[in-house]
Amino acid sequence: MNFILWNIVFLADRIPETVATSENGEYEVLLQTLGSPGWPFGPQDGRVVLKRGGKTVCKKKFTLHNDGKNMTDRNWSVVWESAQVTVTLSGEEQADKVLKLEIYEG
Repeated sequence: MNFILWNIVFLADRIPETVATSENGEYEVLLQTLGSPGWPFGPQDGRVVLKRGGKTVCKKKFTLHNDGKNMTDRNWSVVWESAQVTVTLSGEEQADKVLKLEIYEG
């Protein structure tokens, strides 16, 4: 019983993520999953986090409708612009969702 409890706690503390880094390496944006998709074909919660020098600049939560499949790097695309990062989230059961994260200079 202790092994099962440890395994559940361990998995809950681990947030799988995918990272995209700006050309100059100053910024990175992370796609993080928050839990598993609903059973059997439900959505999955996630968040996008923009970081500069390891510190969080902003973050946005979302729900991905992807036919019960786990979120992967195939569910997003990132476009770096001078004043923002545009993240497009794609799922099999939804129209693309676009999130814009502002880049703060200074």
